[in-house]
Amino acid sequence: MPLLVEMALGNSLSGHTENLEADSLHVERHSLTLRQRACDKLRQAIIDHRFPPGTRLIERDLCEQLGVSRTSVREALRHLESENLIKMVPHKGPVVATLSLDEIREIYEVRAVLEGLACEKFASQASDEEIELLQRAFDRIASAASENNHREILQVKAEIYQIIFKGAKSAICQGLVNSLVSRIELLRRVSLASTGRNADMMQELHPIMEAARKRDGNAMKAAWVAHVNKAKNAAITRFLSTQTAEETLSPI
Repeated sequence: MPLLVEMALGNSLSGHTENLEADSLHVERHSLTLRQRACDKLRQAIIDHRFPPGTRLIERDLCEQLGVSRTSVREALRHLESENLIKMVPHKGPVVATLSLDEIREIYEVRAVLEGLACEKFASQASDEEIELLQRAFDRIASAASENNHREILQVKAEIYQIIFKGAKSAICQGLVNSLVSRIELLRRVSLASTGRNADMMQELHPIMEAARKRDGNAMKAAWVAHVNKAKNAAITRFLSTQTAEETLSPI
């Protein structure tokens, strides 16, 4: 065996035999780069509120939790800053971003326009197979909602996005929504925490699917926009109640 190949194989085997500390944030060595995997782990931790808004992110601690180098952590933090999930604060470093009420409103308003347009196009351009895929996704989200499984709801909602944008052949709309996707997922978690939101969501999704089956673009768009607006109201109500609670608990 050539020396270089033998050295590479030896290094690879030694890497796999490292005794890594078990941690839910720990990054495994797979095909994705360490920066990508570290970024995915941190993003999900922020969305799950493991790192709540306002949390200072200390590089040394993240290196230990993720099991990656400081370079990988810094690259991940820069990427999450570009997604507006974290802010770089002078003399403090990276901090989990806090959405303002105006930002919440604007994100939902942009969603309503872009996603409504995609739904309108989906109804007329999607294949029969894509409409069936959408129906199966709606069936899965109904099951998840009945079990109050928020993680599954969020996962299926992401799949519904992909089905609709692909069926609508709306690459530009999809790209614009993708630029907001991390904050959209964060807000979805907030709105789903509202009492009764699961049942309301399912009532809102039925007319969307019905319009898709009838290939009624105007009706599907209107139903989706109504769904987004109700999610916005739930998120804002939850946000305001949280702010009030924090103010009540804060020392004068």
